[in-house]
Amino acid sequence: AEAHQQQPDQRQPAERGAGDHDVEHLVDAARHRQDREDRAGDLVGQRELGRSLLDGLGCHADEQKALFWLERAAAAGDADATVMLAVRTLGDTTDPQRHEHAKALLEKVARPPNDDAMLTLAALLATTTQEDIRDPKRSLQLLDTIFTRVNDDPMTFEIRAAARAGIGDFAAAVDDQTKALAMAVKLKWSTAAEQERLAAYEAQRPWFGELE
Repeated sequence: AEAHQQQPDQRQPAERGAGDHDVEHLVDAARHRQDREDRAGDLVGQRELGRSLLDGLGCHADEQKALFWLERAAAAGDADATVMLAVRTLGDTTDPQRHEHAKALLEKVARPPNDDAMLTLAALLATTTQEDIRDPKRSLQLLDTIFTRVNDDPMTFEIRAAARAGIGDFAAAVDDQTKALAMAVKLKWSTAAEQERLAAYEAQRPWFGELE
């Protein structure tokens, strides 16, 4: 007798059993679940997931979920996530406790090679309205360490201007603020705030508040 040969499945897709589609669905679900788990286990992935949820990039904005992922990444040592949390903590508030908390966060990561963390801490120390936190001398020390790498941004000159005004060096503050203003004009920014700070330094008054 001839050996029985198994015939290939010639059924049309619509004729196949529901089990075929169930398997495909399970495979797809498993793949997506693995992608999420891989991202959740990666610091950069956690931070970027938090950023996306915070800004609504490619998804609906959800601050609570965003902060969960940013805090998770920051707790594991991600400097960028820590800076994002500190900036979010500061917001536009003058609440002393929030300023203290933001400073504590930044102190954990404000060291080379984390230029953004060092610059953000320098800004806080130069411009905070909380006198017990303000430390313009240390702000200048931080800036000296990173200045050549971050001096393409008007904000860098503004931070240094505020710190120099904070130690009473108003001539140097005016010089830095003038450079920041010229850069802002070239970038076609609104410059009302920059001009206000320049006027304060020209009048030999320090300036404290939120840099915009």
